Amino acid sequence: MIRKTLFPFLLILCVLFSIHFSYPDSSVSSVETTDIQTAESREPSLYGTWERSGVEDETIQWFIRYTFDEDGTFLKEGYPPIYESGNYRIVSEKEGFYDLEWFLMQDETTVRHTGHFEISQNGLELLYEGQTFTFVSAE
Repeated sequence: MIRKTLFPFLLILCVLFSIHFSYPDSSVSSVETTDIQTAESREPSLYGTWERSGVEDETIQWFIRYTFDEDGTFLKEGYPPIYESGNYRIVSEKEGFYDLEWFLMQDETTVRHTGHFEISQNGLELLYEGQTFTFVSAE
């Protein structure tokens, strides 16, 4: 009786053991230590993707994401559905403080906006209109 139950157990154990040691350690971890998302800090810069998210009324998940590209384009997207894109320019920049103006197309009219963005010293948080956004990626 013990042999009948012990053999399948040992067989499964051997298969799992062989699978575990047949792959190099580098394939097990998909995140490298140089990954920006896991970094403790980065050079403060506006460029990249910034996100803020939460839950409202304990049931509705929401997020807002800004992406600023070095070519002067930006994208704002989120849920509940929001989508804006356009161009921006840095009016002034000093030690993590950015004054921007950006332009959106609304009803075939270009609308100009201005704003002040502050990036934390570790480069991983962006403060805009009293809301904190977390750095997501440099792409």
